[in-house]
Amino acid sequence: MNPTVMIPSGHDRIEIRNQGRVMAMRWEQLAKRQPVVAKMLQSGLEKGRISHAYLFEGQRGTGKKAASLLLAKRLFCLSPIGVSPCLECRNCRRIDSGNHPDVRVIGQMEDQSKRNKSNGCSKSSRKQRSSRIKKCTSLSTPIK
Repeated sequence: MNPTVMIPSGHDRIEIRNQGRVMAMRWEQLAKRQPVVAKMLQSGLEKGRISHAYLFEGQRGTGKKAASLLLAKRLFCLSPIGVSPCLECRNCRRIDSGNHPDVRVIGQMEDQSKRNKSNGCSKSSRKQRSSRIKKCTSLSTPIK
C-alpha cells in the first residue's frame, strides 16, 4: 500500500507530494470509487468543519491524489457551487495546471534542501495552505 497524507494545515498552503499527473475528478466520480471518503469530505465541507489533516491510504490507482486535489480546488475555489469547486475560476485552473502559488506538487524523492527553500516562497492573499505527501513511511526513521 502507498500511504498518502493530505494536510490542509490551517488552510494556508497545499503541498501535494507525488510523481506523475492525475486526471481531474468530480465528487460524483470519487463517490463511485470511494463512497465513504467522498461522503466524509463532502460532509465536512457542508458543515464548514475541515480537519487539520487527512490520511489517504490505499493501493496505487485508488484516487488518493485526485481526491486531495478535488478538496484543494474546493478550498481555494473563488466561486464554489455547494461542496464542489467551479472548475472554471482562476484558482481551479491554476491548481489543474500546477501553477497555484499555494498548491505545490512535490515528487517523492525531492531533495530536503529544495523543500525547505520552497517553504519560504510567498503565498497568495488567501489564508489557506495544505500538503499531500506520497509514501509518508519514507519521511522519517522508524522508532525502534
